[in-house]
Amino acid sequence: METESQDPKISEVIRRKKERKKKKQDKFVSQLEKQQKKRELSDSQGDEQQVDKKQKLSVFDTQKTIARKGRDYTVSVALAGSILDNAQSQELRTYLAGQVARALAVFNIDEVIVFDDEKPGQ
Repeated sequence: METESQDPKISEVIRRKKERKKKKQDKFVSQLEKQQKKRELSDSQGDEQQVDKKQKLSVFDTQKTIARKGRDYTVSVALAGSILDNAQSQELRTYLAGQVARALAVFNIDEVIVFDDEKPGQ
């Protein structure tokens, strides 16, 4: 008997959810239509306003767009593999490696080349 009284409640909840979903879809469609109308208006107004908009960009905005591009070259550093041999303990070796890595990160080094500087036969 309890399930019979719940069935109308459940169907009412489902109906309300469908109505809300329909309203959201309608709202989304109307927003898309507004955006499309704005684009069409801006396209029809001509290139003159587009040039004005470009001129209104501040220096900061221009720097922002340039900064996203990145640089055209790579900054590399070559380090001798024996740099860690002078450390007195394993803990100091780890600390030294961390300090080198931190310095390379601070200076935005793109590439690190570790070369073997020991003579053959040693």
